[in-house]
Amino acid sequence: MTGNETVNLFIFKGLNEEITNMAKNSKIAGLLLRASFAASVLMPTNMAFAQAAQQNPLTPGTCSPAATIQAALSAQHQVPVVVGNRVTTRVDRPVNIFTSDSNGSGYWLEGDQPAGVRSTTVCVKGQYNNLHLNDINSPTVPSWALIGNDTEVANRNCVAAQSGLCESHDDYIKRATAGGMRVMLSSQSVQRKTDGSYQNGRLITVLTQVDSKLADVTATNSLGASESSGGLENVNYTQYAGNFLRPANTTVASLNPK
Repeated sequence: MTGNETVNLFIFKGLNEEITNMAKNSKIAGLLLRASFAASVLMPTNMAFAQAAQQNPLTPGTCSPAATIQAALSAQHQVPVVVGNRVTTRVDRPVNIFTSDSNGSGYWLEGDQPAGVRSTTVCVKGQYNNLHLNDINSPTVPSWALIGNDTEVANRNCVAAQSGLCESHDDYIKRATAGGMRVMLSSQSVQRKTDGSYQNGRLITVLTQVDSKLADVTATNSLGASESSGGLENVNYTQYAGNFLRPANTTVASLNPK
């Protein structure tokens, strides 16, 4: 089976037997949530994005038939690296998938059914570059997960935003990992401008705890203010994740969240 065929099965036709067994036995996990999902943080919805989606179904903030998304992912050689179900009040919690190509560029997707059930519609929650995955069996906090932000500036920005689910990025990472969480994923979201070029958006971070299967997803702006974007359950790496694991002492100079 090729990578692209696995993407098709994994996202839209349900987990194949190999991945299902891996998920059942995995030690990959997450944490009890800081908040209910706040999709608006990373999903701008306006006419410009709607028009862009007519040319590119992988435009953030838009939804398309699963088959359309599937074809676009295959064309870009995207593979799934992290999967989990978004925590909501729904019984059938929707699958969320983080993908990547060989260069670490990918998409944050959400289906309309849980993992293992065929989705008919898929929404693009975000687009990103510079994907990093961490070996969560190691207690070391990856240097690439920290941005060296000013705590006071970040906290003032949180107060100004009137968000009760916001704090300094580095402070949260250090506090959470001291409490047993592990950094699972980090990526730099990007946003397409009207002229077709891209600018950096927020830094996306996923934190997990090894002995559970819940995860906290955060989005951090250029001032270091980190807001909860909600949580995932039954979160796992896929068999492709090993290709993207980065040493904990790797510095990522290009991280520049807006």
